[in-house]
Amino acid sequence: MADPQIQAIEKFFRSAVQGLEAASSAVISSRAAQLKALTQAELKTQFKRRVGGVSVKNLPVTGRYGAAAYVSVKPKFLGIFQTGGTIQGRSTLLVVRLPEGARLKFPRVGKKGWAAVYQRYKDRFSIVRSGDGWLVLAKVSKKKQVPVYFLTRQVQEKKRLNFTENAEKVGRGMADEIQRLLEGKISG
Repeated sequence: MADPQIQAIEKFFRSAVQGLEAASSAVISSRAAQLKALTQAELKTQFKRRVGGVSVKNLPVTGRYGAAAYVSVKPKFLGIFQTGGTIQGRSTLLVVRLPEGARLKFPRVGKKGWAAVYQRYKDRFSIVRSGDGWLVLAKVSKKKQVPVYFLTRQVQEKKRLNFTENAEKVGRGMADEIQRLLEGKISG
């Protein structure tokens, strides 16, 4: 038969651990929601079109792992905007629609769309070599041509998103907030 004092101590620590797990889960869920909101706001300010979604998955506390939340941004290509870097075509050229092309309502070009766009507008297009690529000029009048697309092997993207910095900012003070919850001091 186990000592009643040892049983009481074990029961106390089990309840303390459960309280800690509950407080940790609550704080982590709250902070993950804050990170999601910050990231969504940043995506809206950095991109004119809706480019992706932010999801949060709160992971359950198990005997092996403590509280955790998984915050993800999709699609995966958004990672290049977190670090900056070079985007390269595999075996073909990248087709970049220029601002004037967007203003004139020329369509965006996806992975396999350039052939269809070229066939549709080939009477208006002329292509000239420019630097490390080719400019696609479109006739807008008898005497005037404007650049609407740029064909290139690679595009250098600058860093536009601060996901890691936002996560660090949101994560500051989590231990203090968990401690306040355990002490019964609810933070606002």
